[in-house]
Amino acid sequence: MVATGSPDSGVTVIAASNPFDDEILHVRHRTQPEIRASSPEDIDLMIEAANNPPAEAISAWATRDAAAIDVLAFTGVRAAECCGLQVGDVGTTDRSILHIRRGAKGNKRREVPLPLDAAERIDAYLTERADAGLRMGPRTELFVRNDGRAMSTDSLYHLVKRIALAAGASLPDDALVLGLRHHFGVQLAIRGVSPATLQQLMGHTDPRTTALYTRHASRDLVNALDDAGWLARR
Repeated sequence: MVATGSPDSGVTVIAASNPFDDEILHVRHRTQPEIRASSPEDIDLMIEAANNPPAEAISAWATRDAAAIDVLAFTGVRAAECCGLQVGDVGTTDRSILHIRRGAKGNKRREVPLPLDAAERIDAYLTERADAGLRMGPRTELFVRNDGRAMSTDSLYHLVKRIALAAGASLPDDALVLGLRHHFGVQLAIRGVSPATLQQLMGHTDPRTTALYTRHASRDLVNALDDAGWLARR
């Protein structure tokens, strides 16, 4: 209750107040992001489309584009992280490792093993790039435009959009690049990668974000069993 009124009026009015108006008691709604992952079939179609661009696609570079789709879909890099990659971030010891150091949210640097196909596509692209006489030092950008300039997040988006349209990929425009990252997270969750390892590989600061992928993967597995008729067994 709050007392109100003019001191000169001699009248005091007791107004009701809501105890939950206190700012410390306010609960801010947190919108959960939606997982919209590219399907494995879409990834295969996009890599095929990247390797076989139409003649009119003057910005295309087949080996670079296929390598970029592979890196996005099989390492989980965000668009800004992908554009921040440098040639020297592709490390090789007993296996190829991608060092993600720049553009990461919350400065969550991490190392992600590269699948064999992705490593081979990167090697093919870098070989062509060296043959073309473009800059190739360890601190130069990994993915560049056809003229050697650094690739921006906008140019990466348009690259992925061009390839997705050619491949007939079904993801909407606002999730084209993110859908490749989500593909990586969902596929790891489906394969039983532990939440702690998945969180590290995805570069999540909040384990609740990682849990979105495990729940999505669980729904996918249930749906697959249902489609196969397994859940209808008596």
